[in-house]
Amino acid sequence: MAVEWLDPLWPAGHWVPEQVTCAGGEPLLAAPGEHTKPMTWEAVRAARPDVVLVLPCGFPPEHTLGERDLLTSLPGWNELPAVQAGEVWVLDGPASFNRPGPRVVRGAEVLAHVLHGVRAGEPVTAAEARRME
Repeated sequence: MAVEWLDPLWPAGHWVPEQVTCAGGEPLLAAPGEHTKPMTWEAVRAARPDVVLVLPCGFPPEHTLGERDLLTSLPGWNELPAVQAGEVWVLDGPASFNRPGPRVVRGAEVLAHVLHGVRAGEPVTAAEARRME
């Protein structure tokens, strides 16, 4: 599941679900090309994501990490399969996910690393993707 905004919770739509699919994942709560709308926390919990990708629009990873309590304080956060498996990732949304253009290819490469541990293109740096602790 890809999260584009933290409050209100907003799934990443447009090209991000296609990036997820290209990287071998299954997009949840948004379809390719879809203009999304806020989602309820209940919908997230019901989706039971194995991986949570946090890539807020316009936020570099450091800013996102500073606001992680908006997610971690939600009731049942620790019960999500992704949280239990340590598969919550903070990604550099502005660099590779929030705007259409050539960098969406890099976003798919980053997702291949996050989802499957494989290298596609240049090695993924901690600035591009890191686990949320």
